[in-house]
Amino acid sequence: MKYSLKEVFAFTEAWLLLHFSKSLIVLIPFRYIAARLGKKHCEKENATIEQKYWSHIEIAIVRAARFTFYKSRCFDQAITGKIMLKRRGVPTTLYLGILKEQNNLEAHAWLSVGASVVTGKIGMERYTPIVWFGDQEQA
Repeated sequence: MKYSLKEVFAFTEAWLLLHFSKSLIVLIPFRYIAARLGKKHCEKENATIEQKYWSHIEIAIVRAARFTFYKSRCFDQAITGKIMLKRRGVPTTLYLGILKEQNNLEAHAWLSVGASVVTGKIGMERYTPIVWFGDQEQA
């Protein structure tokens, strides 16, 4: 299978940023990360942003997540997507949600561009969003 230069670049960028994002999550307290994710409880509507401008990033993150040195999870994928899309001027919203089942509490993160989910699609409908961060400037 032959890949275009755009796909190779996006894969490499995603792979490097996944490792960077995981390092942030492990080394830096959440309150400092949250301060950089965007404006709290601010959702960005992107009616004018077409999927063709960001769908290759979604694919690159999914592919790169399979080749990380650790098990890539939803939060580092969402941060990676946010960084990549911000570089391209695409406003996003990063959601953090929880799911409580009996005595068990689970967390999940997903990233959206308008109504379309870029990362964290699988199972996200089961989680209740508790906080979300939108980009402060519109593209």
